[in-house]
Amino acid sequence: SFAKPPRLPTLKATAQDGKVVLTWDDIAENSIDPIYYKDFEGYLIYRSTDPSFNSIKTITDTYGNPIYWEPIAQFDLKNGLYGPHPLAVGETGAHFNMGSDSGLKYYYVDKNVDNGRTYYYAIVAYDYGAPDIGPGIAPSENTTVVDIDEYDNIRGLGKNVGIAVPHADAAGYNDPSIVIDSIYN
Repeated sequence: SFAKPPRLPTLKATAQDGKVVLTWDDIAENSIDPIYYKDFEGYLIYRSTDPSFNSIKTITDTYGNPIYWEPIAQFDLKNGLYGPHPLAVGETGAHFNMGSDSGLKYYYVDKNVDNGRTYYYAIVAYDYGAPDIGPGIAPSENTTVVDIDEYDNIRGLGKNVGIAVPHADAAGYNDPSIVIDSIYN
């Protein structure tokens, strides 16, 4: 297919005490596909404890073959396009989940984490595909790149990937505050 997934969003992962705050930009929403023009539909957020993301490839086809990563969150346009995409992927019977018309967000707070553990996050944008053109085209999503050497060291990350290790605040830490006594004498 000549269709292209949306442009790659940039992810920022910020570790805090008992949570990770994820933020990203909206560059994918203005992507232009050379054939289908603007067909952006939403964002998927993935979290894994291994840099290859293999542990989250749990969504299977009709035959039990793992084909999709399981997202921890999904945000899609409120446009009436939701639920399973009309086209199956290949001949295996799996349908891409188009979301729930939740609306778009540009942040997510992951509170299902353990302090001291390393988490790998990815944000991908996906499009609607083209179910009504020719034989139809299923949705496509961005790639996720984590470059790992032969010793399992990370050499590089795609801009839509982040690493975070949640941690407790330092002993005696207090959140900053501002006290204004008076602006008039």
